[in-house]
Amino acid sequence: MNKLGFYIQVSRGVHDYINSLQPPVILLHAWDQGLLEEIRRYRSPNSFVIGRMDYIGQFADKRAIDQDLVNQWLDHSDPEGRGRDFAQHILDDNMQLARKKLNDRLLVDAWMSLNECVPGPGSGDYQRGNPEKRAEIERRLQAYDAFQIGFRTKLAEHGIEAVAFNFGAGNFGTAEHYTKWFPRTLQAYRYLGFHEYGWPAMSKHLDPAAESSAGTYRQIMTGIRQEYGNQHEIIITEAGLARMYRHPENPPGDVGWLYAGDPVSAEKYGQSLVWYNDHLCLDSYVKGACLYQVGHGGDWESFRHIGQDNQGQPLHLMSLIGGLRDRPLPDAQATPSPAVAPSPQPPPKIIHTPAPAQPLHPLPASPPATSEIRQARERVGIDANNPLAGPHPAPQVADATVIAATGVGWVRLNFVRGPWGSVEDPGWEQTFRQIVNGFRSRGLKIYGLINYEALDAADIDQMRTPPPEGAFKHPWIDRYVETFASIVRRFHNDVAAWESFNEPDDWHGAKEDWPHKNLVHPGWFAVILERVYNKVKFDLGLEQVKLVSGPVQGLHINDNAGAEYLRRTYQEGKQRFNWGKFGKAFPFDGVGYHLYIEEGAKEWGQQAQLVPAKYTHYLQGLKNVIQSEEGKRKPLYISEAGWHSNGDQDEFQSRNVALGLDLLLKDPWVTLAVWFCTQDFDESPTTPKYYGVYRRTGVSALDRKPAFTALQTFCAREWRGLPPPPGLAPAKPAP
Repeated sequence: MNKLGFYIQVSRGVHDYINSLQPPVILLHAWDQGLLEEIRRYRSPNSFVIGRMDYIGQFADKRAIDQDLVNQWLDHSDPEGRGRDFAQHILDDNMQLARKKLNDRLLVDAWMSLNECVPGPGSGDYQRGNPEKRAEIERRLQAYDAFQIGFRTKLAEHGIEAVAFNFGAGNFGTAEHYTKWFPRTLQAYRYLGFHEYGWPAMSKHLDPAAESSAGTYRQIMTGIRQEYGNQHEIIITEAGLARMYRHPENPPGDVGWLYAGDPVSAEKYGQSLVWYNDHLCLDSYVKGACLYQVGHGGDWESFRHIGQDNQGQPLHLMSLIGGLRDRPLPDAQATPSPAVAPSPQPPPKIIHTPAPAQPLHPLPASPPATSEIRQARERVGIDANNPLAGPHPAPQVADATVIAATGVGWVRLNFVRGPWGSVEDPGWEQTFRQIVNGFRSRGLKIYGLINYEALDAADIDQMRTPPPEGAFKHPWIDRYVETFASIVRRFHNDVAAWESFNEPDDWHGAKEDWPHKNLVHPGWFAVILERVYNKVKFDLGLEQVKLVSGPVQGLHINDNAGAEYLRRTYQEGKQRFNWGKFGKAFPFDGVGYHLYIEEGAKEWGQQAQLVPAKYTHYLQGLKNVIQSEEGKRKPLYISEAGWHSNGDQDEFQSRNVALGLDLLLKDPWVTLAVWFCTQDFDESPTTPKYYGVYRRTGVSALDRKPAFTALQTFCAREWRGLPPPPGLAPAKPAP
């Protein structure tokens, strides 16, 4: 049984984990209506969702809810009225999101009142405060009791619940701390929120040096239930490892288990999570605990539970949590109720600082797995070809089972403009929404391409020559960046990564002087990368969106000239925009790359020797550029790789499927390998492009080539220790 859920500040990479883990509780900074609707519609309909509102006001009057504002509310002559006002803001904000339902259930089940708003009797502020300071705190505690009544009363008028308390961990350590100061709240509320943290473990029995408040809710609730009965359910609205809990006055402040200066190993943290879950499962009134943070944002990166560790290796905590569902309920005798011990010294003057508690007794815990068996499909995709047939989805994407049947976990989707005047046309969005929803319903992850085909190509040929010194604008780039942003804004919740400008190093008609007359000069390409990054990450505020540089070419016919093009792009970016200097980020999260080598049919024994040698040579050339320019590894997205079957070479093509993909998946730099492509096509009668796994004749089972079966077989292979793409959960099995 699992009672560990998610605290989501930014919905980066969390969507598939919600699908696969079905967390019992989810606390969400409620800006992402699209995700909330998906949770109710199909991702995890039974999750109990808590909303947190962290701002007040609208537009120019919008302001964060900080401690100064909280103090104004609690010091007001009518704190109950301020609670009603805050609830009214939640009811009206974001087009009345709080009132919306789907499948006959509210998108948000209950809303937090204020977060860690008043220091409690266990805090340093109170324990070490002079009489005036204590009187101030006590006055605000009484005011908060009234504030919470006004807050819940207003929400209840619309059938919406509230979650009380949510104080800093350890600030309120006994039942009396609650019953004395919040009698009206305890009488009125159903849901109570607690924060529980420890460091460097959640129990002294896991680490004798640990300090922890984890599990102290039980003795608190025992006292509350004795006085108020069994009317309350609780949610641990924040839980995890926080270094400040044990080192409150030691820099660098509030950091988590991945703080580079004092990290906790994933294995040790995993043991705490298993122990804590067992503890929670013994109490039926506990709905769950929200791990802080799954979907991290702002300054909370060291608390992250998904993505990569400090060494760039994938985190597997979500897999550990997934395994808890089948874990039997623990023995209640193994976990007696904890008692809070008196603090040996007054805790420091910090609101989050707890008075240390007595250790909880351990439960038998299975150590987290150190290696997992995964399917190859989790890092293999296929290119969907042109997704449009006029104003309609093309046959290979109109029915998502055409691609899902190949066994891949990913699909590369080109967001082309098609017959519409622009991507702003409602018909364009409706068509691509149909395509995207189809893929997502089949459990496929989407790797999005926004190429020059997403808008008109006027002026683009001017970018073959170097940009003037200091140039940042270009008419075509202006339109491209706005188009890119428009597409990402509408589809970022469903697309795992976005790739810009396909093959900017290609000649596109300038073959006589190629590669020196690339379609996009490296200087202009640096401008594109810089402007797209700034637009998406900063202007749109979508920091969680993963951006991959437009893929360069590793071709047999150009001897891997794409690597040199990438080097020149880095140099242009450093010169023009100070990439990598003074804390300036390189404006892409991964590097796109295309591999087409040894395509001519030959004796297989020779092919089986040439391909690994050339793959290694080409990939190493690209890695050398990245390593020398950035000084570290960066994820590679091989968004096209394949062999054609021109000249009736079906068998040759099919044997290369496993040969090429096996080499790519064994490379730790490679995050994703995409086979090109789904269906054969002709650019012209003299240039067939028979790279597909379906023939030109159609996309039925009768049109499948031997390469289809080879790809399907490869994707089903099991690998031990094969990591999934960073920050993304494994795809669902294809039926």
